[in-house]
Amino acid sequence: MGENNHRCTAQGCPNKPLSGKDVCWLHLDEREVFRSKLGAKKDLSGMNLAYTDLSGLMLNGRDLSGADLSGANLSGTDLSNSNLAGANMRRTMLSASNLSGADLTGVVLIGVRAEGVDLTNAKLVNVEGSHAGMPLSRLNGTLIENSFFEFADFSGVELEGAKIIDSVLGGILAGEAILNKVTAERSSFVGADLTGTDLRNATFKTCSLVRAQMAGADLRECSFEGSNLSFADLTGTDMRGTRVEGSILDFADLIGADVELVGSPLSAERAGIEGDADE
Repeated sequence: MGENNHRCTAQGCPNKPLSGKDVCWLHLDEREVFRSKLGAKKDLSGMNLAYTDLSGLMLNGRDLSGADLSGANLSGTDLSNSNLAGANMRRTMLSASNLSGADLTGVVLIGVRAEGVDLTNAKLVNVEGSHAGMPLSRLNGTLIENSFFEFADFSGVELEGAKIIDSVLGGILAGEAILNKVTAERSSFVGADLTGTDLRNATFKTCSLVRAQMAGADLRECSFEGSNLSFADLTGTDMRGTRVEGSILDFADLIGADVELVGSPLSAERAGIEGDADE
């Protein structure tokens, strides 16, 4: 079913009708029938499903590429291994949904509500996710590339083994998150709140962590090779075995940190590092 271009036939309604219907979701009478038919379809690509209630449906492995899912309720929906490339998911509700293994290339996630969503091994390439709310979600092994998640809520998320490439996560809220074994390259975490995070064995290569808040974080065996941590709050961190080759630590606050650095920073003006780092 292709997306209709005319307006909902309900008097005065400015919305587009659902694909295959004359009315939008708000004016649809047989909603359960519509839901059941969607649940039986494999190809949902390009459909207008804006504001529909698809909560709890089994839509795993479906083709939803290019679909309009803006404002839709996908809470508790199984979308594992689905193709959502190019879908509009602005302000979509995704709490407790399963998107493990899903392809979200080019998806719009601005303002999405996705508490406790499972994005394990998902593909988030060219995603616009500024101000997305994703607390307590699982992104283990997820690929985040060329994406924007400024000021997103990643509080308590699991990002173990995830790859973050050429992306912007400035100002994110990621307190108490698990980021051990994360690999980040050429990405921005400027002003990010990483308070109390688990960053063991994480790798930040040529990244910006200027003014990042990392108080109390576990940075054991973490690498900041070629990264900028100017004015970062590293108070009370565990930095035993932390690699800092070529990094910038100017004016970083290391009060109360357990510092046993490996390698030498490029610059550490007034960072309070005593003695030479281990080579």
